Amino acid sequence: MTQSSILDKAPQATPALLGIGTFFLMMLAGSALLNDPDTYWHIATGRWILENGAIPNTDPFSHTMTGADWHAHEWAAAMMLAGAHSLGGWTGVVLAAAFAFSLTLGLFAWGLSTYLRPLYVVILVAIAFVGISHHLVARPHVLVMPVLMLWLVLLVFARARGTRPPLAAALLMIPWANMHGSFPIGLALGGVLALEALLDQTDREGRLKVIRDWGLFLALATIAACATPYGVQGFLFPFHIGGMDKSFKWIMEWHPPTFRDFPPMELWLMIVLGAVFVRGLKVPVLRLVVCLGLLHLALSHVRMAEYLIFISSLLLAPVIAAQWRDAPRDPDPAPLSQGAWARVRIAACALVTAGLSIIVVTDIAPSDRKSPVAALAAARQAGLTDRPVFNEYNFGGYLIYEGIPTFIDGRADMYGDAFLDRTLTAATDPLASPTLSALLKEHGIGWTLLAVNDVSAQLLDKDPDWREIYRDHVAVIHVPATGRDTVADIRKPTDLPAPVRQ
Repeated sequence: MTQSSILDKAPQATPALLGIGTFFLMMLAGSALLNDPDTYWHIATGRWILENGAIPNTDPFSHTMTGADWHAHEWAAAMMLAGAHSLGGWTGVVLAAAFAFSLTLGLFAWGLSTYLRPLYVVILVAIAFVGISHHLVARPHVLVMPVLMLWLVLLVFARARGTRPPLAAALLMIPWANMHGSFPIGLALGGVLALEALLDQTDREGRLKVIRDWGLFLALATIAACATPYGVQGFLFPFHIGGMDKSFKWIMEWHPPTFRDFPPMELWLMIVLGAVFVRGLKVPVLRLVVCLGLLHLALSHVRMAEYLIFISSLLLAPVIAAQWRDAPRDPDPAPLSQGAWARVRIAACALVTAGLSIIVVTDIAPSDRKSPVAALAAARQAGLTDRPVFNEYNFGGYLIYEGIPTFIDGRADMYGDAFLDRTLTAATDPLASPTLSALLKEHGIGWTLLAVNDVSAQLLDKDPDWREIYRDHVAVIHVPATGRDTVADIRKPTDLPAPVRQ
């Protein structure tokens, strides 16, 4: 088979091979998928739901917000993570995230392969893989990606055919809205494509049909998006998060990207702009508006790069197919021969087997370099864990996972702008010692669990009212200098057993 004939026929095999190849790479990543402290509290939330047979409406995990309103909007994804953890430990969690992302890229490649040659598909999928690598962790946004991608592909396919999306696709909003707060992006895209379909019509009857068809679909999708334990309030949750301006400066994934390190989004932009200038590409106005809007979001928040790459690529693929001479003309390329499909199946089985073998023999667990495993063991031996703690923000998830009420953790929507800003300013500003002291007194703090390099830990080292009783390469513990504790009550670090990986 010649190279050109392979390129003509490969689209049918490309999505499967790329998805399976992604799964293999994810297995190589292994524990890297557990490098986000929020994974801990998502698992704990799912475990709480399974144990109590209910979804929490108030905070069950902190001592600063006990009883405060808290809606676990990502409860379905949390249950999936907790179930994977219960069945397979940390290996199960990694497998769940790996399968979700692999399926996502397979669906992405499927959507692109209808319009683009395999070389273009491989390039775009590779950019998408690298583009989300910084955000590729076992959290709800990864588990929901297959739902998001199927929604996008079905909408783009419907516009290319000049029809409405299948009404059953509206039901995708139910899992999406119960797994992650990004679902308004899907509804907004549906509205834009409906408007595009309307503007394409030149007669009254055609416009009425579009309004009727797309209006019914979007109405069903909106109703489906409200099918959560919180109804309309759940629908408004993403807008509440989007309004937390003060919190954005503290949460890295909401920071704007830095182009100093050549992020994947920059590579994607260079390729797109190069293609436009060299090959020429006329983009419909509404699709251009969507791409520019997504670019704005991606330049404002690093976590939005994945939406820019995924959505813009799918929106531009049909445009490229219609305008570039070497784009496939037939959306249904000639099928592969039985022998070719046999080779595809053998390659797929080999990759999956190799990936599973790798993860089975690998020690899969969150890194002890980021979780205060030994420090918490010391605190338990010292009898501190029944007292209120002031903890490092990124330690909150691990404390929840271990059943210790937190001062603060990754549930920014519950704590709110004011609490987050005050707490994290006190923890990071060298001039905020009075604020830190006031916080500790206000909440009756009995011990602190801070990262070794935290400004707040350095402030407590100099504070005569506090004394250090434990330190390792990850965390440091301080207790009040006076009170019910004596030096004899505290185990020295040398008396502690070696940290045990969870």
